[in-house]
Amino acid sequence: MWVFHCSILTELAKLHQPDRALATFAWFEQSPQYSVDGCLLYTRMISILGRHKRHTAHALRIFDRMQARRIQPDLMCFNAAINVAGAAQCCCCEDVGALVYTPR
Repeated sequence: MWVFHCSILTELAKLHQPDRALATFAWFEQSPQYSVDGCLLYTRMISILGRHKRHTAHALRIFDRMQARRIQPDLMCFNAAINVAGAAQCCCCEDVGALVYTPR
């Protein structure tokens, strides 16, 4: 099921529709029939939003939301978040905070 979720988000990103990908991700997150308890889907969404400068702050909020749900980021997720944070600082984004992982 993870591959299916990620491929939908990937196809929307290829169509240059990050807003629609974000709405689809939010729907996955809120729908009880879809489980987003792993970090793969979050990593994919962070990467997609990180490619669009106007969405970098939102990508970092998704990283925070993932941690709030007690989903542990893996190396790929940290890498995606670090890349987004670097891009956000380059474009003078105000919402860039420290990427700090706090184990629960």
